[in-house]
Amino acid sequence: MPVPSGDGGFREEQTFAARQARAAVAVIPLLVSGVAVLRVAGSRLVARLPASGADLVFLAVLLWIVFAWLLRVRLVVQVHADGLLVRLRGLPWRDRVARGEWTRASVVTFDAVRDFGGYGLRRAGPLRAYVAGGTTGVKLALRDGSTLIVGSARPADLVAALEKLPPS
Repeated sequence: MPVPSGDGGFREEQTFAARQARAAVAVIPLLVSGVAVLRVAGSRLVARLPASGADLVFLAVLLWIVFAWLLRVRLVVQVHADGLLVRLRGLPWRDRVARGEWTRASVVTFDAVRDFGGYGLRRAGPLRAYVAGGTTGVKLALRDGSTLIVGSARPADLVAALEKLPPS
């Protein structure tokens, strides 16, 4: 969802809305919950497990809390007078790119699963990609030879905001 920026730059906040991603993250809590129910019910299917029913219930609750927390993570992209800030709100990862650190910014189209292996922060050699969903974003060619791709629902606006920054 676009959020107006307070300093005349660009700000965008995106949720990780892909149903497939949510379903994939929910698989482990679902499996552990099912095993916990079977263990507490006394099923012979899980009788040989070394964990007690209480241990499995605790683990299931913990995994559901982590799942709920991950649903609240947001990709936040901001352009300020000093450069670009990309972060995953709710997680400790962020990238700050000063104006003089990139040589070119361009709109790019991608398939997050095929090109980067999924959503979130992805690293592959000299490539870093922040993708919450969608198929468009901005590709920054950095002076150190690496590449930063930032997913955006408004890539043209992001490129325009980056180009408006004063040279360093």
